[in-house]
Amino acid sequence: MTAEPTFGLPDCAPPDAEHDPFWRSLSDGRLTLPFCRDCGRARWYLLPTCQQCGSEASALWRDLPGTGALYSWTRLPRPFVPADGPVVVGLVECDGAPGVRLVAPLAVTVPRIGMRLVLRPVRRDPHTLPVFESERSR
Repeated sequence: MTAEPTFGLPDCAPPDAEHDPFWRSLSDGRLTLPFCRDCGRARWYLLPTCQQCGSEASALWRDLPGTGALYSWTRLPRPFVPADGPVVVGLVECDGAPGVRLVAPLAVTVPRIGMRLVLRPVRRDPHTLPVFESERSR
């Protein structure tokens, strides 16, 4: 069963221009992450050097399938910013980016470790968030 996620957001712009491809892709309904030009590994979070090989080469942004598996989750009974109720947040292992675990709100009533998830970006002006729901709900 899918639940509409409830969460609030501070009214601020995404943190910096370096991560702009990530936020733009979400606005277009896609998930894009940076990869190292030298070793090919995902570089999330984007840092000046690759965490795997130390390369200082600029990152290459690639689209991912927008699917993954739930690695862990928690229910926040008291959100950090105003919201309508508890917020369920998951750590999602992203398909197509081994080793990457993305923290994101979940639109899932009963989360289960290992459950398959699919990206469903949700617009909350002025942002679009990477919300994940169960593949079964599609």
